[in-house]
Amino acid sequence: MAAAPEQNRTFRAGRLQFHMLGRDADSIDIAFKVENATIGQGYHPKLPGTLALADLRGRVSQAASFEVLERGRGSVTDALEHWRENGGMLGVERLTLDWAGIKTDLKGSLGVDGTHRLEGELTGGVDAGSALGAIAGALTGGQLKLEAADARIPISLRFRNGDIEAGLALGLGRR
Repeated sequence: MAAAPEQNRTFRAGRLQFHMLGRDADSIDIAFKVENATIGQGYHPKLPGTLALADLRGRVSQAASFEVLERGRGSVTDALEHWRENGGMLGVERLTLDWAGIKTDLKGSLGVDGTHRLEGELTGGVDAGSALGAIAGALTGGQLKLEAADARIPISLRFRNGDIEAGLALGLGRR
């Protein structure tokens, strides 16, 4: 019997932490860390679903949008919508990922568009050897294994219109 679409839509983590600290400059410092996680096949991850580490450090702007939550007088949904409408952004100071052996460090800024989808861009570096090995393994079902020397290459992740575009960040074109 085939699995229903909602089956295997799971996310499990060995450890998950989330910290927030309000600042005077209408901002909130955040730290979010996930360790030893597994992404279920129902989400159709392109890489194997093992996420060893996701560690985000950043700052949320337009923090006044969340004051209603502090006073217990509003919903999270309403506060998030107010934040979005007022140009709230998440400044990603560092996002460290180790997913299926691919290790990256990224930074940039993210917001939410009018249809409530993530938008913005993160740039940084990725370990070329681990990335090529993981991609080759994913494309060939583990039949091809590559070993490459350690080298960092610049990458970018752009979020827009509900899509994630990944590419080399070679510094060409506009900024």
